[in-house]
Amino acid sequence: MNKVLPEPVQMTKTYNIVSFNYIVVEFTLFTSAKVIIYFLDENNILQKQTEYQIIGEEYDVWGGDDEYILDLIISKIPDLIK
Repeated sequence: MNKVLPEPVQMTKTYNIVSFNYIVVEFTLFTSAKVIIYFLDENNILQKQTEYQIIGEEYDVWGGDDEYILDLIISKIPDLIK
């Protein structure tokens, strides 16, 4: 028997994010870069994707050092996965 609830009930599932991939999707010289970040669980299944704009001081410090971008993304993960 299927019964409709009088009001929706919100249910949240928790995932363990264990890795990420990213791609630069937009690049404006001397100004900014936009990346899409893909968050994966322990089974390598995509659980979330988000965009992040690298601008201002973050962009200025980058200087082409890809390790900087990796470190920047890692430092932003708690805010990006909300």
